Order: sequence, then structure tokens, then C-alpha cells
Amino acid sequence: MKRSYKIIISVLISGAVLFFGATALLFVNWKTLFVSEDRQVDIGLLRKTTTTSCTTRPISLQEAKKIFTFPFPKSASNIQFACYTEFLAYDVVVRFEAPSADCVAAVPAILDYEGFAKITQLSEEDRVVRPISKLFFDKIQDTGALVVPWFNPEQIRVGLETGHAGSYQPKIWIDTERGILYYQLHD
Repeated sequence: MKRSYKIIISVLISGAVLFFGATALLFVNWKTLFVSEDRQVDIGLLRKTTTTSCTTRPISLQEAKKIFTFPFPKSASNIQFACYTEFLAYDVVVRFEAPSADCVAAVPAILDYEGFAKITQLSEEDRVVRPISKLFFDKIQDTGALVVPWFNPEQIRVGLETGHAGSYQPKIWIDTERGILYYQLHD
């Protein structure tokens, strides 16, 4: 047999071996390659998966500052945070407790905060802190893939809101009775 035929046959055999080997690996590991299984891992104060990150319990201001920079008022406590990111999808929610006056005073800094994503600047009308409208109470807040039973601004009886729940535009609700601020930013 000629040398060129031997080379062609050995290349074809090598290619077939590689093809069947790769096929076998894909067959065995197809689930890990094509199915998004979020395996939870607790890392200190955070529970992480491939697409989410959230606090495992309410945390103090000192603990929160170790995880991320957010313009919390100095009186903030019982802080909870969750974030979902996958490709272009994005949702982040934050909840903390503080005196209502401190929550309201923190609003301008929170609306301008870009630590999670570059935000779309709000109009002056959207930056006004106003009483929560009746329309808000008729609508359930969508937190996407996040399971966050502690993020419940729909339970506010008396409160304020500001921002705009548009793409990359922050939205804030303040429960003035209980001293709780809720923040949401999504794509």
C-alpha cells in the first residue's frame, strides 16, 4: 500500500476514535453540559448557585459591607440580598430595616447606585418619593427565578415608592409603618 493511503486511513481511524470517544462522553455527561442544574453551595453568609446568589439569613450592616458596597444608612439592619444573572437576564433585590426617616434620606444615593449594573438614569418625575399607588397593590412583584419570601413589598399598608421598574431602572418601596426599604433592579 502506498504511504499516502496509510496516512489517510490512520487519520480516518483517529477521527473515528475521537468522534466515538466524544460521543460517549457527551452521552454520559449530557445532563451537566446541556441541562442547567443549579447546585447550591453555602459560602459563609451567601448561598450560591451557577445563576443566583443570596443571603442565607438577615445580616448586619458590617457583614453586608464585606459582601458588597451599597449605600445603606448607618442604622440599617436585618439586611437581605439576592441576585440572579444568566446571559442578559438580571434581577437583584435588597431589603433592609431602618427608621423610616433614614430610609427616605438614603433614597437619592440608592437611586444613583451602580454597583450591581450600569443603570438608566431616571427622569426627575420618577425620582420623586410619593405615596404608594393603588395600582401597586393590585400587582404582584415579579422576582424572576429568585425565591425570596422576604421580598414582599406588596404587604406594605402605608408607604412610599420611587423609581421606575423599567429595564435597568431601580425601583424602591418604603414601608413607613415597619421601617423597611425594598430595592429592585432588573434587566
